[in-house]
Amino acid sequence: MNANVPYLYLSFTVSHLVHLVALVVWAVLYPKTFFPDLQLYATVSGAILYGFIALIAYQAWRGRSTTPLTLTRLARAGLYFLWLAFLVSFITRAQGRPTYIILAVLSVVALVIRLSPIVFRPNEGKNDA
Repeated sequence: MNANVPYLYLSFTVSHLVHLVALVVWAVLYPKTFFPDLQLYATVSGAILYGFIALIAYQAWRGRSTTPLTLTRLARAGLYFLWLAFLVSFITRAQGRPTYIILAVLSVVALVIRLSPIVFRPNEGKNDA
């Protein structure tokens, strides 16, 4: 499995490159529908996230000179930033729109579930030597 880790990250990068191209095509072909809903926060956080993706792709492309731990840490940091970006996006759109309230609550629940092993069992597995 470890030999395939860089390829998994590169496939993740390719899928996000397709997403970026789709956004650019949408902005160019249909600016009247793309730009009115555009928010500064979403643009800045999206740019930072694409920076994370580019850095992960670079590290994965380096292959053997990059440890899987480095890729994992980069991906985890990007994941938490992505979670925060979506949570803020959901909260800012929640005014009078129950769908976004539900999505914001689900985002918080997902974070609690994700962090629960870290918070409730911080030393598990570290003293097995």
